[in-house]
Amino acid sequence: MANMLQSLRSCAAGGTLFLRNIDSLSAKSQQALRHFCLQWMAASRRGNRLGLVFSLSSAAIEPVEVGLSWMTHFVQPLFLPSLRERWDDLQDLTRFFIGELALKQELNLDESAWQLLEAQTFPRHVESLKDLVKRLALRFAREAPASGVLVSADELATLLQSSYCTDSVAV
Repeated sequence: MANMLQSLRSCAAGGTLFLRNIDSLSAKSQQALRHFCLQWMAASRRGNRLGLVFSLSSAAIEPVEVGLSWMTHFVQPLFLPSLRERWDDLQDLTRFFIGELALKQELNLDESAWQLLEAQTFPRHVESLKDLVKRLALRFAREAPASGVLVSADELATLLQSSYCTDSVAV
């Protein structure tokens, strides 16, 4: 873990290093991360600039409770509203994930599918949406014509009702 962090630091080259879900790291990896942060603080005092951003897997987790009490020196809480409160982001994020996960495949939602998507709750926020888009991409990967796929509300509802999608509301 320590070598990986040093490599990431080199790659960041004065930028920002984002580490997510650090509460899921093993105790040994958390210790390596702590050591890395202490080195980062010392380097920052000498003028070396590297931004560090950490996230936990849930806002309900207290760093002290999961062995990350050392992290309280670095913490600046940032709460993002749920996707339900950020409708403008929903389509942008969906299109981003389609581009990322559908690879070269053209995939889009028709108007009724967009409306159905907007009616969903996403308890795990962006991760729930990404999981759904991943399932869409897999579902249509084999049968996509060269012109692409336009997903209907019925096709989306089938995925939402599947046992794989426990985050959605009833459709």
